[in-house]
Amino acid sequence: MSFQTNTPITSLTTLRLPATAAHFIILKNLDQLPEIADYIHQHDIPFMVLGEGSNTLFQSDYPGLIILNQLSGKQVTDSSENKLTLQVAAGENWHQLVTWTVDKGYGGIENLALIPGTAGAAPVQNIAAYGQNFDDAFLCLTAYDINTKQSITMAKAACEFGYRDSYFRHTKHSLIITDITLQLNTCHQLQTDYYSMGVKYESIAKELETIAQPPYSINHVYQSVINIRTRQLPDWHVIPTAGSFFKNPLITKHKLTELQTKIP
Repeated sequence: MSFQTNTPITSLTTLRLPATAAHFIILKNLDQLPEIADYIHQHDIPFMVLGEGSNTLFQSDYPGLIILNQLSGKQVTDSSENKLTLQVAAGENWHQLVTWTVDKGYGGIENLALIPGTAGAAPVQNIAAYGQNFDDAFLCLTAYDINTKQSITMAKAACEFGYRDSYFRHTKHSLIITDITLQLNTCHQLQTDYYSMGVKYESIAKELETIAQPPYSINHVYQSVINIRTRQLPDWHVIPTAGSFFKNPLITKHKLTELQTKIP
């Protein structure tokens, strides 16, 4: 296995700002992990895992080891009449995964189409879009601990999911997410009532009316989301961008009442 030094990483983020990693490795199989752990400890350096580099901004060159996660593969591990569990390697492209599940008729993440990133990054951000949330479909994940050289399984509670938030964003940890497991369904419950106030073209229901006739399918919802996102956002492959990232503000009930007196 070849570790690189002083490696340009400009092309590995969607913002494509100039940066260099002091140490660099591409993770393609699980057998590499013990050697990666040894390398980190021998050089006494920090590490950072990159997927597709969205929501990532390097303010300067990175002094530690960048691990580009390209672990691949997915498999249905269990199924019943209406549900199935799907294990997905962390390096799988998220949008390609969503497309694959829709093509297979597996529902539960179709509203999360066209979000840049990898499967392993999805729980870190706890991605959500157009009324659908990642953690609603999440069962568990596997992570490799650099310090103990052991793989652990983390259920939903251990991931401490919150609004665009998770354990992985706030706690200094030594984990590399290697796969996630989702619970999807074949008896679809469509989420189509997402609507942004005053912006008609952000309504999934309105978009559905323009592309199909009821009864709608997960394929129709998937395409509606793609249409909306394509209109709103530049293609990050063409124009360097951080995409759409924001948090809706949370206010107290008292503040809401105060605002309602000014803006009924």
